[in-house]
Amino acid sequence: MSTTAGPVRPVYLLLDTSGSTARGGFADGRDQAMPLVVDQAARHGGLALAVLMYGTRADTLVWLGDPADIKLIPVVRPGGLSSLAAGLRLLADSVRADIARLTADGVGCLPPAVLIVADGLPTDEAGALLDARADLAAALTDTGGSPPPLFAVPAATDRLAVAGLRMGFYPLDTATPATLAWSVRGAFDRLLAGGAG
Repeated sequence: MSTTAGPVRPVYLLLDTSGSTARGGFADGRDQAMPLVVDQAARHGGLALAVLMYGTRADTLVWLGDPADIKLIPVVRPGGLSSLAAGLRLLADSVRADIARLTADGVGCLPPAVLIVADGLPTDEAGALLDARADLAAALTDTGGSPPPLFAVPAATDRLAVAGLRMGFYPLDTATPATLAWSVRGAFDRLLAGGAG
């Protein structure tokens, strides 16, 4: 990344790829949303984008970089449990490593932003989930006091449970894969605007 363009804001997408996303076209809509999100990130300017996923385990699909350089996001078949804890741990590690790398390269960083796209609540035990959430909160605080993650889930999801995760809530329209895709794009716009409903 160029050091002459000013500071960048790292933005992380964490996608639920668990087995339950195969139902109702959620996985299709999530995948259709990715080009919309990448295009919006590239148009916004000043962003670095990473895409991560979680099922039973978590993994990185696209490493943090200029969204204009993203030509392909690997499609992941739905499978496994919904271990948001695994995803949050990977997020915390990624934020720390990416900020350290950017800083070492002389690139200034604005506070990171995180959008989690899920088809519902996780399957983790509460203790493991809250420990992982605390680790992510510490990583985000270490980087300059970022806003809480924005948790984009179907509108019927229990908002009190989301509040217990100390995340913003964004209700997704899951009527069809196409409406879900545009709803994810709306969540990304809300994230960039700094809003958490």
